Amino acid sequence: MRQRKLRHYILAWMLKKLLWAYLKTLRVQILGKERTEQKLASLSTGCVFLCWHDSILLSPLCEWAAAFRPIALLISNSRDGDIASEIALQHHHINVIRVKHNARAEALAESCKLLEEGQSLFITPDGPRGPRHQIKAGALFACQKSGAPIIPIVYAASSQKTLSSWDRFKIPLPFSRVLLSFLEPIYCPREGALDSVKTEIERRMEEEEERLEGTLPR
Repeated sequence: MRQRKLRHYILAWMLKKLLWAYLKTLRVQILGKERTEQKLASLSTGCVFLCWHDSILLSPLCEWAAAFRPIALLISNSRDGDIASEIALQHHHINVIRVKHNARAEALAESCKLLEEGQSLFITPDGPRGPRHQIKAGALFACQKSGAPIIPIVYAASSQKTLSSWDRFKIPLPFSRVLLSFLEPIYCPREGALDSVKTEIERRMEEEEERLEGTLPR
């Protein structure tokens, strides 16, 4: 067990170095950063950052937000999540919640507790297996119970490779221009159904991605 943990640590360290070397080749412009900084500084709770599963390759570019309040990532407790978890933990002010397939209620309770204590969450609401670009209820429920806002994140790249996976995973090509957008905060009603909020967030994320793509040269 100890040797496996050591191997995971070394592999994660190497992958982290490679990932940042790749990310530094991108010409990234962050939109909505000042507004998000002001929001994070004024909150009594944490917030929930929502990012589609197809875009998580660029998630390290959101690390600056952890300087305001720690961010916890929800990662599957399967073996597939071991390396991703270790990479996350090697970043400053980043925590990890490992989610078991049959213990999602416990993960939801832990999420609500962290938000109320002032930590933020970073969630891929359509992961780990879809449906693509459809928000699962857990993230919204945690915001409803804690009163924490949701800040969606989307991006577009001037040149990218799209894989044939279920999420059509996106890989911006080196030296491409990337627009990474932090949208306006959205609050869930403290009581009642969340269907309208789910639809509204999905609509805003889709529209912002289309807007960003329209501003980039192809």
